[in-house]
Amino acid sequence: MSCYNRKGKMNNFWLNLCVDIMGETIDYHWGDSSSMSRFRELSDHATSIIKYAYTNHTHNLSPYDNLVMICNTIGYGYRYEGDYESSLDYFKKALSLQDKAIGRYSLYRSTLYYNIAWAYDGLAKVDSALEWYLKDLEICEAIFGKESTITAHVYNSLGIIYMKGNNYRKSYDYYKRALYIFKMHFGEYNPNVGVVCNNISEMYAKKHMYKQSLYWQEKDIFISELTLGLNHPDTATSYNNLGLIHYEMGNPKKALTWYKKSLKIRFHYFGKENEIYTKTIHNAKLAYYALHNSYTGFDLWVLSATGNIDKL
Repeated sequence: MSCYNRKGKMNNFWLNLCVDIMGETIDYHWGDSSSMSRFRELSDHATSIIKYAYTNHTHNLSPYDNLVMICNTIGYGYRYEGDYESSLDYFKKALSLQDKAIGRYSLYRSTLYYNIAWAYDGLAKVDSALEWYLKDLEICEAIFGKESTITAHVYNSLGIIYMKGNNYRKSYDYYKRALYIFKMHFGEYNPNVGVVCNNISEMYAKKHMYKQSLYWQEKDIFISELTLGLNHPDTATSYNNLGLIHYEMGNPKKALTWYKKSLKIRFHYFGKENEIYTKTIHNAKLAYYALHNSYTGFDLWVLSATGNIDKL
C-alpha cells in the first residue's frame, strides 16, 4: 500500500499506524530481535511519509510533531542497530522539521541535541558529540537548573565524552556533578548513582589507576545488586567490568570468578550469538589462558558458567 494516494495526498492510514506503533518506543526493548523486527516493518512506510513531506514541502499535511517524532524514533532504531550514520541523519531531520517551530530553549530541542550527540558518539566523533552535548547542556541548565536530574544525565554524558577524549580532569568534574545531584535526589543507593560509579571506575582504568578503579566498581556492584538484583543485565555489565579490572591487576583467577557471574546472566538474557555475550567470552578466554597457560578445558568452563554443563 502506498503512503500517498493518486491525488498526491497523504495516506493517513500509514501515518497514523506509524505514529501509533512508533509511539510505543518507551515499551520497546531496543536491540532485541522482536523489537527491531517491528521497527524495520514500520520504518519503510515512515520513511516514505517523511520523504513525501520533504519533497512536497507539505509538513503540515499531518500533525507536525508526528513527523518529528517518527524521525526521532527511526533515529533510535538505527542507533540500536549500529547504523550510526542513518541514525544521525534522522535525528537531524527531526531537528530541521521543528527548527523554526520551537524556541531556543525548548525541551524537545534539548532531546534532539542529546540524540544527535549520542549518534556522533556512536560514530566515535568525540569533538562533534561534545559540541552537541554542550548545546543540550545550555538548554537543560536554562530550563531545569544546574541541580536537576535531567541536567545530571547530561553531566554524566559529558563525563563520558571528555573521558573518551582523554580529558580526565573535566571528565571527573562532570562525573562529580552528576553524582552529587543523583545522590541529592535519590540517595546513596540508586541505579543512576551506580552508573556514575561505573563510569568513574572506567575513567580510572583508562588511566591505569586500578586500585581506584576497583574501589568505584565495587561501589557500583553493591548498588546494582541492591537495586537491580543479582540477575539483571546491568549487574552483569558490572560483573564483567570488575573482571576486567582484576585481570589488569594480574589476578586472572578473580577475574574468571566475575566473568562467570556475568556470563550466566548474559547467556540467559541475550543468547550466545549476541555481541555483549561474546565480548565477555573473549575476556574470559584471555583470563583463562593467563591462569592455565592453555585453552584446554575452556569450553567446559563456559558450559559450567552458563549452566549448560548437563547438556554434555
